[in-house]
Amino acid sequence: MKKIAVLLTLIFLSSLMSGCAGDDNSTEKDERITDLESELANMTLEVDALNGENIFLQQTLTESESSLLSMNQNYENLYNTPFF
Repeated sequence: MKKIAVLLTLIFLSSLMSGCAGDDNSTEKDERITDLESELANMTLEVDALNGENIFLQQTLTESESSLLSMNQNYENLYNTPFF
């Protein structure tokens, strides 16, 4: 029974120490995180700009449709008006 306990303890300790044995370069990860955060900020600004442009285009389309409807009504009125 003691052999199993010692063996399990050794396995447990070796698994804990295996994380320390790896070559962990945290500065590289920090730089990557910083790059990704910067990219996300740039994309967020781009999305905001595109949303503003989309709103402008939707307003222009609405105004154009309204103008077209008004011109069609004027055309129908002129077409249906007698010339004599």
